[in-house]
Amino acid sequence: MEFEKIIDFKRSFMQSFTSIGPFLDIAAIFAAIAIFSSFMLPIVVLFSFLISYSTIYTIYYISRKHSTNGGYYSFVGKSLGSNVGLIVGIFYIFYSALVLPNISLFAANFITSALGSLSISIPFSSDIYAIVFSLMAVLMVSRGLRFSSTYTLILGLVEIIAILFYITFFFTFSVGGINIFQNSSFQSFFTGVMFGMVIFAGAGSSIFVSENTIEPRRLVPRAIILSYTFSGIALVVSAFAMENYLGSTGMIMYSSTGGAYILEALYNYNVWLFTTFLLLAVVSGFNLAVSYLRAFVNVMQRMRKDRIIPSWNRKLKDSTLDLFCIFCLNLAVVFVSNFYGFLTVFIIILTCVALSYIIVHIVTAIAVMRSCGFDPKNVGTPVSFISMVILGIVLYYEAIFNGNFYSNLITLLMVIGSFVTLLFLNVFRRNYLSKVEFEQAI
Repeated sequence: MEFEKIIDFKRSFMQSFTSIGPFLDIAAIFAAIAIFSSFMLPIVVLFSFLISYSTIYTIYYISRKHSTNGGYYSFVGKSLGSNVGLIVGIFYIFYSALVLPNISLFAANFITSALGSLSISIPFSSDIYAIVFSLMAVLMVSRGLRFSSTYTLILGLVEIIAILFYITFFFTFSVGGINIFQNSSFQSFFTGVMFGMVIFAGAGSSIFVSENTIEPRRLVPRAIILSYTFSGIALVVSAFAMENYLGSTGMIMYSSTGGAYILEALYNYNVWLFTTFLLLAVVSGFNLAVSYLRAFVNVMQRMRKDRIIPSWNRKLKDSTLDLFCIFCLNLAVVFVSNFYGFLTVFIIILTCVALSYIIVHIVTAIAVMRSCGFDPKNVGTPVSFISMVILGIVLYYEAIFNGNFYSNLITLLMVIGSFVTLLFLNVFRRNYLSKVEFEQAI
């Protein structure tokens, strides 16, 4: 893997922006929020955006202090010790590895469901499209950081223009505002907030390419804050605009079809609006997959340099085999979705990602407070404390009241598995732990 300084500010900005995947969020995550929160969608997105500022600050703080592709786990390992750093590393690998399978699953079924609802025949099943999607993303990342960052820079600009265009269109042809608080409840609100926070889970992605970034301690923090702020404002406005465009009946159809109804509504208005929206949703998903995979590969490489995980010791590069494992995971998810249904598997994985993301950032917030010496006069301490409290409330609420049994079970098993692994290492592999390092690459 190359570590040459090839990432400038615009590429760093796009690394975070495309890892948020704003256009895909409009098509997919908004639908997941609407399933649980119904007409409260705009308020949920707004609330998620505002409260996530405290979480983004912890990432901003890390990017100013540490310039390492290890990101969260490296900072936590330095601040709270190797055991906690290893837990964060395990959880980051867990939820970031699930991103590509879930995106490819959604993209394939989004296409087939949308075209099927319009009686447009397609030559292959959604499984084939999901496999092709993931294979293309893996091949893109395997070409190297220079190539993949240029791709996301160009297509990210296209995504920005498209979002601004559809916001204008939705408001222009709105059927009128609706009562966003009808059929509302605290449980549905907080469930939606959990998914809303997933929207911004990739906002800190630029820290995972900081070793490849020119002047990382100056450019990366700026890129993170600006990409998050711009994306958040665009998504909040998009949520209000789309809900006004669809109306009450349209929002019910939108949530019940997993987002596909927005395509039907656009198709009924103009076939080119439909085609463009469909293509851009897939492009946004592909951008997101490429950016997450790039960060994932960099973290794995950093872990090998920190002696946390061993090299594959094969003729092929470690990154090639890492990508192959992700592709195999994608095949497994596609296979399982045939038994449980696309939407069920999509929501289960999305919830696992959300819960794991929250756990990682609770620990990271504690690490920031420790780094600040728990000094209340240091802005990092109160902001991180607020972040920890908010994330803790959301995590508790979802663990207790969320009806998604499988997601809670999988996440619980991850927690137990992480602690069992650390117990084994502390008892039987002390020599291994003593060699683990959390280096800061400058």
